[in-house]
Amino acid sequence: MHEAYGFRAAEITIGDRGISIPVPPPSLTDDPVQESTVEGDADFELTGEAADGGLVFLYLRDQVSGAEAATPISSQATTFELSGVRIDHSDNCLELWLEAPDGARSAVVRYHTVIEADDQSVRVELGCE
Repeated sequence: MHEAYGFRAAEITIGDRGISIPVPPPSLTDDPVQESTVEGDADFELTGEAADGGLVFLYLRDQVSGAEAATPISSQATTFELSGVRIDHSDNCLELWLEAPDGARSAVVRYHTVIEADDQSVRVELGCE
């Protein structure tokens, strides 16, 4: 009998500095749309056949711009990195979730970025405004 996949527990976190801009422009306020790297932690417990070392996908979608990115991660992984994500750092709502091979999804978590006073870096805040 095939046991469906599922997430018993899942937490996806992006730290305060979990989004970086490899070569920031002189002013993020003047040029807020940038190729960015998103790094964080994915702490989850997967049930079903994938529980023993299988792969799941971590998805990111910006609800404002529609930008999307995904990366496979092992069920034993604790960190993730998504490179080359185009984010408008002046207006975004980043949704992240995990998805098993059969389509089972974890809960969605939302973050947004705020341009720092130095105008060359961003901080990450939980939730969307």
